[in-house]
Amino acid sequence: MNLNGLLLPMLLAGSAGLAQSVTPPTVALQHQDQPLATIEASQLRIRYRPPASAYPPLARIAKCQGTVVLRLTIGPTGIVEAAEALQGPPLLRFAAAESCRQWTFEPIEIGGMATRVSCDLQLPFRLKDVPVAAREVPVAQAVLDIETTPSPTAVVVDSAALQKTASAWLTQLGLKQVSKADADAASTIHIKVTIQTLRTHEGYCIQNILARASSYADRELKVNKPGEPARICFVNHVLGQVGELGFGDSLQSTVRRSLREFLVPPAPGSPGGTRGMEDQAPGDSAPVFLESSQVRVKKQPPNPTMADFIPEKGSQGSVLLQVTADPAGKPIAAEALAGAPELLMTAIRLALKWEFEPVQVDGAPRTARFQVTIPFLAREDPAAPGRTRRR
Repeated sequence: MNLNGLLLPMLLAGSAGLAQSVTPPTVALQHQDQPLATIEASQLRIRYRPPASAYPPLARIAKCQGTVVLRLTIGPTGIVEAAEALQGPPLLRFAAAESCRQWTFEPIEIGGMATRVSCDLQLPFRLKDVPVAAREVPVAQAVLDIETTPSPTAVVVDSAALQKTASAWLTQLGLKQVSKADADAASTIHIKVTIQTLRTHEGYCIQNILARASSYADRELKVNKPGEPARICFVNHVLGQVGELGFGDSLQSTVRRSLREFLVPPAPGSPGGTRGMEDQAPGDSAPVFLESSQVRVKKQPPNPTMADFIPEKGSQGSVLLQVTADPAGKPIAAEALAGAPELLMTAIRLALKWEFEPVQVDGAPRTARFQVTIPFLAREDPAAPGRTRRR
């Protein structure tokens, strides 16, 4: 979505006819009880909007473009209190509402007083590699595949509940779920969610969620071709936790998050991490977010070698994780944020073995959340000419 150079007076007021909103409910702020005045979009002046996010992946795959009509509720300080998508392609509504919730405007004064206002505006989405006037067959239905990878060490999951979660997401988008026999290649998308779970001998439970989406005609494609428009989009989340309590709820949350990222990709530079984990004990306060430099390590296992995972000798790599530690400093959950896919599950197992100094706020121990990097060191071949072993 390219919003660079967008002038608000050019955004026309939306139609009064309402379509079903697919945006999640928004909690109103403290000015909810103030009178709500209706204004035109041309009266707004943007104070801040974040950099344009990536085009919604599923909409790009479906070559979906168009204009979303949004109804904004703006508080007297110019903060967007609510953004509701009224009209527009369903595959674009989430991204449009999410984007506008982050905008701020110059306060609107009526009778010399800053006022809470409502305004309808249009937000256009255009694909650079697709003509604006091109008539694409609209996506109206979807084939949904959810698979669990069998394993003797797998955690038993409720497949029916996961299927229900994903089906409800399709219904919310206004897409009809159909069987493979009823799929139409021109108007059907194919969504496949592969779930791998693992219970380790240390008592850790790990989940690896890989979601893939494409047109139904491209359902057998494995990779996108370099230099060509993407025809497949992928979302991958690998999370681990200590013990099995709450694992099923965490798994459902991660599936919902994965599907949502097909419509609203994470913002550039967003911290992400463990949003799907049910890692907060009953009665515990929200985790404290810390910079890596603020965390002191009490115990750390030796760093692994990379040659056990990637055959190329001499190569090195690392995995970035977000760790949640309990008030005693012991990890209770971790999520991989970046790194080679074949290293992620091992990195999480290692991170859950670390121990940290307890984090205190106002003299009381608190659950903390922070990022750590686990390096996978090169294992050099001692027989290679001119190479010496590191000490």
